[in-house]
Amino acid sequence: MSTDRDVTRTVRSWLEDGVTALPDRVLDDVLDQLPTTPQRRAVTPWPARRFPHMSTPIRWATAAVLAAVVLIGVMVVNGNGNARLGVGSSSSSSPSPTASRTAAPSSTPVASGSLPQSGSVTQGSYTIGDPFPIQLGLDIGPGWTMWSSGVGATSVALYKTSPDPPGGLALGFLVVDNILADPCDQSAGEMDPPVGPAPLDLAEALAAQTGTESSDPVSVEIDGYSGVYLDYRNTGDGECVNLTRWPGRDALSGERDQVWILDVEGTRLVIDAASFEGTPDDDVAEMRTMVESLTIQP
Repeated sequence: MSTDRDVTRTVRSWLEDGVTALPDRVLDDVLDQLPTTPQRRAVTPWPARRFPHMSTPIRWATAAVLAAVVLIGVMVVNGNGNARLGVGSSSSSSPSPTASRTAAPSSTPVASGSLPQSGSVTQGSYTIGDPFPIQLGLDIGPGWTMWSSGVGATSVALYKTSPDPPGGLALGFLVVDNILADPCDQSAGEMDPPVGPAPLDLAEALAAQTGTESSDPVSVEIDGYSGVYLDYRNTGDGECVNLTRWPGRDALSGERDQVWILDVEGTRLVIDAASFEGTPDDDVAEMRTMVESLTIQP
């Protein structure tokens, strides 16, 4: 290096080999500071260390090193290979869009009040009460109809489209104290001695009935009330095609029953969802959502 101008040209040419370059004002500031910045004396009893006077070529070489250190430091701080200096850059790094979870649309109830005794039911939130001994709150979707023959002191039932095969769906709420001794023969009467009072007692008795395939009972809780869940199906085996599990409750051939049995302060509440092989999956899912919406008041 023979002149200051040659050194400057060399330094800048070296810096421009990288992805980015320091602005002129940054390099000039570094150069300006070299001859004017005094050495800081350490707070120590030892004599301050002195450096010999630097010639102009040495100052320019030192400036090059310092400029390189500044450039590398900026790049490290920014965490990538492109130093973002705030000036002189042709483009800036933009954060990639973050996917946000969009909540699934929920059906807003459009009606409320006590469940009617019969007929079609408008979508909304309803109360099931007197003469039924347990007050229930329930969100009902569109297309459901009250099953008039199932409204009373011991049962309330709704169906969607039809309660019968091949694609029907029915949802019943019942108070069950006992079941029939023989589901194929109503004349045999109810079990004697009767089924025990606990939810599990009833679940085990239903699973043991003739012509039934059943899952194992599992513990469940709805609105703070505990009980068991049972999934069973009427196989239609033998001479008995339709089973009568308790008076007024026939299980048709191929019917699947998802049953929640709860102890509501000493009263045994049965929630019975009946479907068939041809019942649309969306209808079955909607029925389970209705069950999950239940509020219970003794």
